[in-house]
Amino acid sequence: MMRDKAKKYNRSRGLKTHQSKKPKKQISTDFFCALVRSDIKVDIVKEHRFHPVRRFRFDYAILEYKIAIEQEGGIWSNGRHTRGAGYKRDMEKYSLAAVDGWIVIRRTPDDLNTTETLNLIRKAIQTVEIQRQTPVFSNKV
Repeated sequence: MMRDKAKKYNRSRGLKTHQSKKPKKQISTDFFCALVRSDIKVDIVKEHRFHPVRRFRFDYAILEYKIAIEQEGGIWSNGRHTRGAGYKRDMEKYSLAAVDGWIVIRRTPDDLNTTETLNLIRKAIQTVEIQRQTPVFSNKV
């Protein structure tokens, strides 16, 4: 098909490049997603845009429970997450997520595929399930 051979313009170099045949976000091939699905038996997605206006995305999200897992890279190399503007943007992102009821689990790349991360996800799921069973506090006088 002609569409398969379409070329994409690379603005930074002024060149046309072949489009990748693989979708940009291939959830099923991601090891962490597969690990969570097989071990905890919940559905998890990558790059979930959670805010209706801002372009904030979670690295991973368990939509059923509103649990986000963020992989914080560059912590030892003065990366985006540790410099002023990036740190401030992350603070805004996590605050908006908290106000909207998300639980955010922050992990380093080395810690992502570990039993500890899976246990944190399990505890977060338990917390959400307990909150769902508890009646909302009413301050009626």
